[in-house]
Formats: sequence, C-alpha cells, structure tokens
Amino acid sequence: MHHLVAVQYLRAVVALMVLAFHAGGQLQRLGLPSMPMEWFAARLEIFFVISGLVMWVTTASPGRGVPSPAMFLWRRVVRIGPPYWVLTSVVVAVSLLAPSLLRSTQFEPNHAVASYLFIPWPHPVLGDSFPVLVPGWTLQCEMAFYLLFSAALFLPQGVRFWAVGAALVGIAVAARVVEQPGPQLRFYGSELMPLFWLGMALGRLVVRGRLPGTAPSLGMIGGALLLMPATPLIPVAELRGLASGLLACAVVFGMVGLEAAGRVRARRLPMLIGDMSYGIYLVHAIVLAALTAVWARLPLWGGAVSSVLYLLTAACLSILGAMAMRHALELPLRRVMRRRAAAVAQARAV
Repeated sequence: MHHLVAVQYLRAVVALMVLAFHAGGQLQRLGLPSMPMEWFAARLEIFFVISGLVMWVTTASPGRGVPSPAMFLWRRVVRIGPPYWVLTSVVVAVSLLAPSLLRSTQFEPNHAVASYLFIPWPHPVLGDSFPVLVPGWTLQCEMAFYLLFSAALFLPQGVRFWAVGAALVGIAVAARVVEQPGPQLRFYGSELMPLFWLGMALGRLVVRGRLPGTAPSLGMIGGALLLMPATPLIPVAELRGLASGLLACAVVFGMVGLEAAGRVRARRLPMLIGDMSYGIYLVHAIVLAALTAVWARLPLWGGAVSSVLYLLTAACLSILGAMAMRHALELPLRRVMRRRAAAVAQARAV
C-alpha cells in the first residue's frame, strides 16, 4: 500500500490514546490523580478515516487486482474476527463463572450472540449498543462498512465511491427521519459512519498522487491539533461529528503528505506498535480491569508517581498482550489466508 508508515504511526498513537482514556477512569476508581482524558477518546475518528483510506487504496491502486466481494469480505473477517471472538469468549466465560469480577457486564444470551456476529444490541448493563467486549463497538461499525464496501465492489470504480457515500449518508438521514428508530438503525446512523467515506475520499487523492507538500501538511496537522479540543463545545451532535471528522482527515492527510515528501521515516518500535494497534485496542480493557484489581491490593504510595507508574504498566502489559495475540492468532491466520488465496487462484488458472 502507498504510504504505510504514516498510517502505522497514526494507528499506534490512537491505540495508546484510547488506552490512556480508559486508564483515566481506572485511576479515578483507585483514588489516584488523573489528568482530563476526554480529548483522547475523541480521536477514534482517525481510526474510521484510516479504514476508509486503506480500503480504497488497496482496491483501487493501479496495478492491483480488485478482489472479488467474497474474497474481500473473507480477508477482513479473518483479519479482525478471531482475536475479537477469543477475547469475547473470555469475557463471556468470566461473566458465567465469576460474575462478581465484572462491574459492567452480565451474561444475556441474545446480547452474547449478537456480539459474536458484530450486530449492535442493547447492553444488559450499560444500555447502549455495546458488545460483550465493550471496545468492540467500533468493530460493529467496521464490519458494517466492510459489508457495504464488498457489495460496492460489484460496481465500477467510479460508481463505487458515490454508491458507498450515498448509502452511508442515507442511513444517517434515515436514523434522524424515522420517528422511533430501532437500536440497529440508531447505531448505524451515527455521525461516525460517514467518516469511512471521508477516508475513501482521501484514498482517491492518494491513488491519484494529489498529496500536499511539507508546509501544507504541517499546517493541516498543526491546525487540526489546535482545534480538536474545541470540538466538544459544538452543541449539535451532527456538526460536532462533522467537525471532528474533518479534523481527523486533516491529520491523516497531513501525515500521508509528510511521508510522500520524505519527512516520515520508518522506525521499528512505532511501526511494531502500529501493526499491533488492533490487538492493543482489543486487550487493553481486560488488562486494565485485571491491573486495577491487583493495583488496589498493592502497598504502593499514592500521588502522581503512582498514576504514571500505573499508566506505564498498563501500556506495557497491553502491548505484550497484543504481541502474544498477534503471534498466536493473527500471523498464523494470515498464513492460512494466503495459502487459501493461492489455492483459489491456482484452481481458477487450471
């Protein structure tokens, strides 16, 4: 893919920001000082924009074959499904065998089944459409986008972009027009879903080589970072989502522009963290819950030093957990997928 380094760096940063946001709540439970973390949570928009950009670039770049809709969907499910299903099973098992260990989870069969299928379903404790593994709500958005994008692969490339956009915007409008939308329509009608289309728009610019130079890229990134803290002040949810999405686009496009200008170099550690960002995103909630239970029993001093030590420990354990999951699940499954794809291609050639 074009300009992978910048995307990997952004993935690493956003995954660690989400971890820091959730760690802030755990610090409050422990009675330890915590800085305001709300700004970190709002940066999830960057993940959505990146997904749209990557999907477009990997299917529309010159010299790349367009995968069949079935193969595209198979690759995405194999990429994100098994790690999510394994960790969901862990939470389900704990909710059945030791429910007292979980503060915000209880087992409910329909909710559990919907979680495995990436279908939004009201959470039995939290109420909103969160799955059993709560951070997996973004995967419900991702899988809906992948399903829509795979259907659009039947269309010519020029029509594909506008068809996906029309569907995403149409669902968002329907969620606001229907008098009593169900939980699924409310979920898919979120202002976050059109961010995938904004990412696709950036992907079109990347494929066409229309990238900003060093100065415009720095300007976009700097301006977006300055304006991001003000987005929560926008009273209208739709406008707030649009503003956050456009600022996320500015950061992503600016980083890609810097790499195209030769200003972003590959460094092993951030590239590794970026490659494991999905795993960090999945495991960090379990890591934080376990770490908080242990931390509360340790004879440690309080204050800012303990908070910093907690954050560093949480980050290290989450990275290690993601690394273990990567080697135990993700890499073996990628090898299986490549062998399957090669076998299918050979069969077609014969």
